[in-house]
Amino acid sequence: MWPTIGRGVAHRYHVGMAKHEHVISALVRKRAEIAGYLQQAEDKADGLRADLAHVDAVLRMFDPARIVEAIPPRPPRTIVRYFGHGQLSRRVIDTLRRAAEPMECADIAKAIMPSANLDIADDALVAEVAERVRYCLKHHRKNGRVVSSQRGKQVTWALIR
Repeated sequence: MWPTIGRGVAHRYHVGMAKHEHVISALVRKRAEIAGYLQQAEDKADGLRADLAHVDAVLRMFDPARIVEAIPPRPPRTIVRYFGHGQLSRRVIDTLRRAAEPMECADIAKAIMPSANLDIADDALVAEVAERVRYCLKHHRKNGRVVSSQRGKQVTWALIR
């Protein structure tokens, strides 16, 4: 197991190991953690495969001609919540209520982001929140709460008073 070149090489190797014991200990803990995550993921995958087999069996009962393997997988929709339930809508309406003139979605997003501890310097995040604000405003427009108008290439929004 130890190098057979002589006591010097084996001794230097073993002493070097003691010098890095804290690194080795941390790596052992990290490996155990990753292995645990992997085991958990494999267990979940096994359960999902069983669920899929049951759904396939019931589908074949109702439609024996259907080739279930030909159904393409669809990734689940991930929901990222920056605001609590209904909070985005309330903040958008409150911002428009305080506004002196119609506002663009990006301006509304920048106005409400600090209250959710979101960084307005992050352009990608501002664009994502602005898109959510736009969907929220479209819903409010459909319900008669806000009105939109075109100003150049930008759409501005105002509260119906």
